[in-house]
Parts: sequence; structure tokens; C-alpha cells
Amino acid sequence: MSNSHYQSYLVLNLCRILSTVTGGEPGSKKAAAKWTKEKYPEWKDLIDEAEKWEYGKEMNRVGEIVDFINFAIKKVNEVDIF
Repeated sequence: MSNSHYQSYLVLNLCRILSTVTGGEPGSKKAAAKWTKEKYPEWKDLIDEAEKWEYGKEMNRVGEIVDFINFAIKKVNEVDIF
């Protein structure tokens, strides 16, 4: 996770996982990020930065991303998928 591109990619894909599993709607990264920010506003700043990231910019939010991973795992585990 020392690479800013990977950090952004991971955050946006976690949004897709959350919106698909807990919201029931698969969609684009952009739609999933919007849904996640509305549903879980405590992650809005992290998601905003991931959305705005571009090559040459530094994203150094590893600690928050680890927290977001754990949050996503918890939320996914709360869903009765089967």
C-alpha cells in the first residue's frame, strides 16, 4: 500500500464491494463511491481523495485505508448472503 495508485484503487473497489453486497446494486466505481459516501459519511474524506487522485499526486492514508478495510469486512459479514 505504499503506492498511491493502489491506495486509490483499493478504496474505490471497497466502495464497489460495499454497495454491491450491502446495497444490492452492482455499479461503477463512481456510483459506488457516491453511494458509500451517502450511506457511510464518516468515510467521505477518504473516498473523495481516492476519487480525485491522479498520477503524480501523493496519497498517504494507509492507516485510514486499513480502518476502511476492517469496516468493509465487518459490514459485509453482517449481510446474510446465503
